Amino acid sequence: MNGLFILTVLSEFSSATRTKDLIIESFNKFYISLDRKRTF
Repeated sequence: MNGLFILTVLSEFSSATRTKDLIIESFNKFYISLDRKRTF
């Protein structure tokens, strides 16, 4: 949950769209890997 909060703050205060997309993409990959570990 803390990760989502940090991501939201970064998204709101980040003026660079590219940086925002990279952060969201990397966070999504990390979150998906966590979900896979939980499943298996």
